[in-house]
Amino acid sequence: MTHRPLWQRWIGQLVTWARWSFAAFTLCYVVCAFAEESRSAAPKILRISGPISTQALSKLNADLMGFRNSDPVPAGLIVLLNSPGGDGDVAMQMGRLLRKHQAHIFVTHQCDSACALLFMGGVVRAALAETIGVHAGRLTVMNQDGKIVQEVDADRNLGNAFQLAAYNRDIRLYIEEMGIHHGILDVMLAHPISDVYKLNGAEMRRYQIEGISNDYLARRLRELKVNPSTHTITAVTLFNRSMSIPSNCSTSEFSNNQFIACYRRTLIKD
Repeated sequence: MTHRPLWQRWIGQLVTWARWSFAAFTLCYVVCAFAEESRSAAPKILRISGPISTQALSKLNADLMGFRNSDPVPAGLIVLLNSPGGDGDVAMQMGRLLRKHQAHIFVTHQCDSACALLFMGGVVRAALAETIGVHAGRLTVMNQDGKIVQEVDADRNLGNAFQLAAYNRDIRLYIEEMGIHHGILDVMLAHPISDVYKLNGAEMRRYQIEGISNDYLARRLRELKVNPSTHTITAVTLFNRSMSIPSNCSTSEFSNNQFIACYRRTLIKD
């Protein structure tokens, strides 16, 4: 019986160890990748309540950090809104961020003032009648929590008047960017700050406050056509079922998992 030199046995052991290490690494990579894909495929729900403020924007940025929307049925990102309003400029920043991430947005209780601008950022947007309130723009000084600490009268200072005009221009451009009918700006300007105007169902449809982004609707329909369980869903069906979510799914009462299950059942009816 012959024995291999010690150095050869060491090399053999190192080769065996390397093979097992590579196999373990490969298995870990596959499992971790699958887990990461599963997490990314699971719908994410965010609940935004209270004033629209820089603090709310910071929280939204943190919540979406590293998020990748794979947009499974019924959605990849769902936002449930309940806010009295706040900072309009911040609301538009949040709306753009949510549009970038293809958020489906639903109102649970109320969405007034600046919240209506945030709501417009959804690629899918639905709310019950008279839960969205609008009014003319105003100048205020707010703290980080969205609490108004000072009202600014634009009529008493030319610089403030120009600032308010610039703000209204920014709203007009934002509305156009979000694919909302420009007529909603006239409705907003027609109602003074103290008179929040609640939009009825017909108005929300007419001004496309409630609806589905055209580009998103077209892409979604293409995806549904290749799925045997959803290939019969038409644009009208998808629209109507999506708009029925606030009434069908009791968004303020459901847990996140219950809401997702209800959303799916509403879209894909047996």
